[in-house]
Amino acid sequence: MRNKSTPIDDFSELRLKAEKLLGEKQVKSPDPSTSPDEMMRMIHELEVHQIELEMQQMELVQTKDALEQSLKRSADLYDFAPLGYMTIARNSAILKVNLMATNMLGIERSRLHGRQLSDFILAEDLSAFTAFLDKVFKNDASKCCEVLRLDETAGKTQTRPGAGNVKPLTVCIDAIVSENGDECQLVFSDISRLKEIEHAMLDTNERLQFIMDATFSGTWEWDLETNRQ
Repeated sequence: MRNKSTPIDDFSELRLKAEKLLGEKQVKSPDPSTSPDEMMRMIHELEVHQIELEMQQMELVQTKDALEQSLKRSADLYDFAPLGYMTIARNSAILKVNLMATNMLGIERSRLHGRQLSDFILAEDLSAFTAFLDKVFKNDASKCCEVLRLDETAGKTQTRPGAGNVKPLTVCIDAIVSENGDECQLVFSDISRLKEIEHAMLDTNERLQFIMDATFSGTWEWDLETNRQ
C-alpha cells in the first residue's frame, strides 16, 4: 500500500517540477545597469510571491483535510443510518449496502457484494419484485415504492431446530434510478411491526363481526349535530 503523502512531500515534488520547467527556459542574466534599489525591489517581489505560494499551499492542504472529514462524516451517516440503503444493478446485483440493510438481509456485508437482491426476496413475492424492478428502470424520472418480504434465512445456515420458521421481514422499498441509468438506489424501511398490528386489527374486526352475527347484534353511527343516523 502506498503511504499517504504529506504536505512537505507534495511541496518537494512541486518544487522539483518547477526547477525542471525553469531549466527548460532560457533565463536572461540581470541587466548590469540595474540599480541596487531595483534589485532589492525584485528580491522583495520574489519573496512576497514565495510567501503567497506557501499560503496557497496551506489553504489547499486545509481544504483537502476538510473534504476528507466531510467524506468521513458522509460515510458514517450512510453506514449508521436508521434506514437500509443499497445500490443495485439492473440484474439486482448488490453493488453497495449500509449496515442497516446488511442486518435486514441477515448476512455479513463482505459476502453481499455481487449477490442478487432477488436471492433474499421471499419466493411468493419474487414476481412482484421482478415487476417492481422492471418498473423502476423503465421510469427513471419517477420514484417507485413497493412492499416486499425478505427471507431472513436466505443468507444463513439452518443449524438449529425451528430455524426455518423465522417470520419474513416486511419492508417498504423506495427506489430511484441513478443518472447513468444502470444503477438503482434503494431505501429499506422495516414495517414488520406495522403489518403485525394491521393483521391483528383485521382479526379483531373479523371476530367482532362474527360475534355480532351470532348474537344478532349490530352497530350504527349517529350524528349528534343532526340527530340522525
